[in-house]
Amino acid sequence: MKRLISIVITGWMLAAVPVSAMVKPELILGVQGVDGDMRSNVESRLKIEREEVHDRINTAGVSHFARVSVSAVRDAIAPYGYFKPSVRAEVRHQGNVWRIIYHIRPGRPVRVRSVHVRVMGAGADNPKILRTIKEFPLKTGDVFNSVIYSSERDKLFDVVNNQGYIKAAAEESKVLVNTDTYTADIRLILKTNEQYYFGKMTFHQDVYSEAFINRFNIFQHNEPFSSNKLLSYQQDMNNSRFFKQVIVVPNLDHTDGVYVPIQASIVPINYRRYAFGIGYGTFTGPRLTAGVNLRRLTNTGHAFDAQVKLSSVLSGVVFKYYIPGKDPLNEQWIMGANYQKFVPKNGSSNSKYQLENFNYDETELTHFIAAILYDTVPVDINYLWERYRVLTEPTQNSQLLYPNLNLTYLKTDNIVQPTYGRSLNLVLQGGSSDLVSTTSFMQGEIKGKLFMTPVSFAHIILRGDVGYTVVHDLIDLPLSMRFFAGGMTSIRGFPDSSIGPGKYLGVASIEYRNHIAYDISGAIFYDVGTATNHFDEPLSRGAGVGLVYESVVGPIKVYAARALSKKGHPYQIEFSMGPEF
Repeated sequence: MKRLISIVITGWMLAAVPVSAMVKPELILGVQGVDGDMRSNVESRLKIEREEVHDRINTAGVSHFARVSVSAVRDAIAPYGYFKPSVRAEVRHQGNVWRIIYHIRPGRPVRVRSVHVRVMGAGADNPKILRTIKEFPLKTGDVFNSVIYSSERDKLFDVVNNQGYIKAAAEESKVLVNTDTYTADIRLILKTNEQYYFGKMTFHQDVYSEAFINRFNIFQHNEPFSSNKLLSYQQDMNNSRFFKQVIVVPNLDHTDGVYVPIQASIVPINYRRYAFGIGYGTFTGPRLTAGVNLRRLTNTGHAFDAQVKLSSVLSGVVFKYYIPGKDPLNEQWIMGANYQKFVPKNGSSNSKYQLENFNYDETELTHFIAAILYDTVPVDINYLWERYRVLTEPTQNSQLLYPNLNLTYLKTDNIVQPTYGRSLNLVLQGGSSDLVSTTSFMQGEIKGKLFMTPVSFAHIILRGDVGYTVVHDLIDLPLSMRFFAGGMTSIRGFPDSSIGPGKYLGVASIEYRNHIAYDISGAIFYDVGTATNHFDEPLSRGAGVGLVYESVVGPIKVYAARALSKKGHPYQIEFSMGPEF
């Protein structure tokens, strides 16, 4: 009975407490009167200062914070040349929410009265240093900006050091600000001593031949020593196919006069690498993949790669042989051969190095590709032999000898999980019946993708793909060289490569993603396009919704897509995983 009375009294007391008293208090800060970098700096500084009042969000604590934080706002504005701003903090209170609005008037700016930037000593006449001084962005009459000054000062030091003047020092580095006259005088004087150069390079390893490993020494005699170039070189060595780990160290304590010895400690990659995989595909059924990579076939960097694919409808084997060029980090010869046979159960087939799908009855495709590539430029030379049959047409044998140019541009803040990015890929290829090929043709394709984040919770993705083929006799152009559309990266709602084949290709797509919770976003999209031999044919259209989970390996996407241009608007579930770019 006593326990029941206690529960009733406790419940009555809780019910008597105002709801507002049970809600966690909140402090919101706002900034008015400044924009751009200045506003961002003020907000960042206030975010740091706000931690002091985290546990004291009440009338007294907020009022005190409003008074003391005004000086922090002034300090955040000063680097941009405004040393006497007017700052007023207005406190507003409603329920359990406090707001502080900072009303800022920057006032009169401090302007640059004089600029004196100079390099003395051995580097005084160095062209790159002189160009950097000439491009110093702060000029007489400009509003003084300490952020720009610090950045350009560091840039000048960096240029001087990477021209080999590694013992350069600042004779004078100061800015004299007069807040009475609102003027600033810049004085930056560097003194350079002797210029240093890349010296002898020593490789510590016992796998590759001495003649071959010395081809990795890219530094020229009398080339100015540069720590930036040395770091970039180490990254290139680690990213190459020859080494597991490379550590490059300059011996600054034991220079040979003005030459800096370089030591590279190398851990080579393992000799063999095996790969096995099993899977299931809608069009191929169960499948098995196996491969071997002999990554150090010789002590001169030659390598061999082989892969076998087996399934009830698809079988193939791929061979590649790699020969390093004169500059192994940037040049190599690749010779390869690819044989594939595809006998689809549902009347689909494909080729093009790796098989995709065609919607044609009783098609049997036997495919052989041999390619030679010199990897210092994005051009390869291919020989293709293909046996194919389309609908009721007789079986064709076709061969092509054609060069291929492939140019790619990519800029993004993060390949796996970008907030912005854009990519462009251009492919040009062609062959002549006067030179081995069964028919003459010219073909070009350009693909583009734009990833935007207009607000923090939303993404907009635009895609486009346009292709055009000029061919003397279409029937002699192998199916693998024609255009197809449909699938996850083309027109969703249609199976992979189910639209086409055609001489022409046009695809456009727009997708909107909105954050829902945690790392999950919802998506809606609309795709349109075709692969056809005639421009007047109707376009295929697909649309739908999906969920996107941002994982560490890239977005995992699940879409429910409908083929709007098909009778009955059939739909299918599509899935993909991997980097956005």
